[in-house]
Amino acid sequence: MRKKSIEKAAGTFFDSVDEILEFTKEALSAKYKSVKKPSDKKLSNAKYKDLCFDLAIIRLYREFENFMLHCLIALINNDSSTLSERQAIDFPRHMNVKVCEYLIRGDGYFDFRGRDGLIKKIKQFVPSAPEHWFLEIVKKCEYKDSLNQLIALRNFAAHNSPRAKKSALESTNQEKMSSSGAWLKIQEPDQRQTDRNRFAKICESLKKMAKEIENEAPY
Repeated sequence: MRKKSIEKAAGTFFDSVDEILEFTKEALSAKYKSVKKPSDKKLSNAKYKDLCFDLAIIRLYREFENFMLHCLIALINNDSSTLSERQAIDFPRHMNVKVCEYLIRGDGYFDFRGRDGLIKKIKQFVPSAPEHWFLEIVKKCEYKDSLNQLIALRNFAAHNSPRAKKSALESTNQEKMSSSGAWLKIQEPDQRQTDRNRFAKICESLKKMAKEIENEAPY
């Protein structure tokens, strides 16, 4: 029976994040002709870059969501006792990947409302006493801000609703924000890395979490 690997899922996540970061770096370094005519519908330099970072945070969220889903599938697929202990039901010792995925997603999507929603989702599938290593890592305070910002800024970029904007402002401690991309492209005051923007900072935090999960996983 095919087994799901957390190590492989982490590797895919690392590669995807690096591709997204490369995309944003190219967007920042590109030069565009200024728009002189009001009737010209081409995007201005600033608007183009804002849009690139809007797309980047949406893609980053998708890759992180997939990583979390694959980790949960692997936990059940490799050791069904994890789920049996949590649900107080004796599941078969060997369940294939598709069955494990269905137990998590059902007929819908794998999604969650914010960081708290992600933690609640994970708690449905792993033991809570003692707290499972996977849950412990995701709950760490050092990843709290990056998770909240990833989810809130993705929602603002995707929906642009007043509610989504409010959450984005709260997650970043800002009073105003024109778009997720406009906030994410801003450079961080780091003398060692002149190209380190807010988006890159979120990526670094998520990759660190994924590396910790990869190192801790028994499979």
